[in-house]
Amino acid sequence: MATYPRLMKDAEFEQLISPECIGSGGARCVYGVQNDHSHVIKKVHFPFPGANFVEWFVCNAVAKTRWADAFGQCIALSESGRYLMMERQRFRGNSRARDASCARLGAGCLASKFR
Repeated sequence: MATYPRLMKDAEFEQLISPECIGSGGARCVYGVQNDHSHVIKKVHFPFPGANFVEWFVCNAVAKTRWADAFGQCIALSESGRYLMMERQRFRGNSRARDASCARLGAGCLASKFR
């Protein structure tokens, strides 16, 4: 599995991001990572990257608690906050539908962990 620094430049994310959006929500679109099927990149499409900052803070706040397994792990954040890399969540059923559902739920697809 590939490893990434915790803080990356936007240009580094832009080289890693797959061209096709696999899911979207109100503030972000989720993309695959080229040559790495274990991670996704969430790209904010608003000027302020608040959704990525909130998810980054939540992921890090629960990382060493009993709630850690209920959240996807945050891997890297871009310097601007526009890009957030997370572990790809695995679910049963259609993978495209899962990824789209995950994008809408955010915060590591918390609801899917309790099915």
